[in-house]
Amino acid sequence: MSAERPPLDPEGFAALTGVSRETMARLEAYAALLLDWSSRINLVGRSTLPDLWRRHFFDSAQLLPLIPAGTYCLVDLGSGAGFPGLVLAILGVSGVELIEADRRKASFLREAARITGTDVVLRVCRIESAAPFAADVVTARGCAPLDRLLPLAERFISAQTTCLFLKGEQAEQELTAAVKDWTMTVSRHPSRSEPRGGRQARIVAVANQKGGVGKTTTAVNLATAFAAGGRRVLVIDLDPQANATTGLGIADGGDSTSYELLLGDAAIEAVAVASAVPGLSVVPATPDLAGAEIELGTRPRREFLLADAIRRRVGAYDDVLIDCPPSLNLLTINALVAADRVLVPLQCEFYALAGLAQLIDTIERVQQMLNPRLELQGVVLTMYDRRNNLCEQVAGDVRRHFAGKVYDTVIPRNVRISEAPSHGLPVLVYDRRCPGAQAYVKLAAEMLRRAEVA
Repeated sequence: MSAERPPLDPEGFAALTGVSRETMARLEAYAALLLDWSSRINLVGRSTLPDLWRRHFFDSAQLLPLIPAGTYCLVDLGSGAGFPGLVLAILGVSGVELIEADRRKASFLREAARITGTDVVLRVCRIESAAPFAADVVTARGCAPLDRLLPLAERFISAQTTCLFLKGEQAEQELTAAVKDWTMTVSRHPSRSEPRGGRQARIVAVANQKGGVGKTTTAVNLATAFAAGGRRVLVIDLDPQANATTGLGIADGGDSTSYELLLGDAAIEAVAVASAVPGLSVVPATPDLAGAEIELGTRPRREFLLADAIRRRVGAYDDVLIDCPPSLNLLTINALVAADRVLVPLQCEFYALAGLAQLIDTIERVQQMLNPRLELQGVVLTMYDRRNNLCEQVAGDVRRHFAGKVYDTVIPRNVRISEAPSHGLPVLVYDRRCPGAQAYVKLAAEMLRRAEVA
């Protein structure tokens, strides 16, 4: 099954970047102005307008984590419609200077800066005619090949300057040509707006052997939040209870389920079905999985059945989330062997904390014996109630023990989260404005930001 990438909308952009409502209002005013002016002048490629928020806004915003702290001057060469310079200025980068020779585009930039209340310097001139000075950061997007771009940028470059150039499939060839004449330290960062770039999907096992901790709820709603952000997502339901399946509105997986996938009777393309959420597919589960422990126990490489079924076969997706059963059985071991990372939802209560040690021990054993690339991605605190002193105490203990691995975002107790599965909907679809839904949006954004830094 093809996982066609849906366009990114403003809500998805907010989920991916975590920007404030006030900043989103400014960006949306900018986008509306661009669409209006695009009917009169050629600001961006018309074919990219249906996916404006990914192809231009998010493409620009992904540079934000790469800008060094203490940057006081960023120069955007050939700014055009303001990408990336004006977007970065709206997102809080100070001292942005836009250089654009086309007077009609400069008029657009002037108006966009005015309606968004953004303080930028606009220089209406050719790059080679601009007065030289040393900038902290020089950026450009689609301006020219590197061997021609660097001589233009040289007037703004010192030994301390960081150059952030957005490049496409020809990046390596351009670098090969440029390094013949330039001495530079090069870092490559895969695009988050067009993230395939040869990368494999990130495979995350959502696991906790204790039931009732919000494991399936977290898998379903994180997947929905990722998909709302324009990512292509696959949920593999490996729990015989099939709660992730029904929670995403799949009433009956029929003969194409995770059980057939494990047995090798069906390929991943045959068992993945589209959910009602655009960009989100599901490999449904069946109660027959309950007998898998016995049936699969005598098979060769029994711990690697899921890994063999999905590794190198999920390239159509950006993220694969595996919803594990609430036990440390063969199904969970298969998920841990197939995954790159483990996400642990943890209810803020004493017994949940006590069982965490056993799960961590299992993860370490799988690392040592079966899957050395496996790592603990993080712990997310669920069913959090700030009025409960025990919640605060458990949260503090977990943060001290797993320093840096516990997400800042916590999932609160929320009745709408509990109601959503009975309607066959993620809470982000059932009531996207409720505190529980907003918490999962923030968690998705935090996970993506941490992954980018890592």
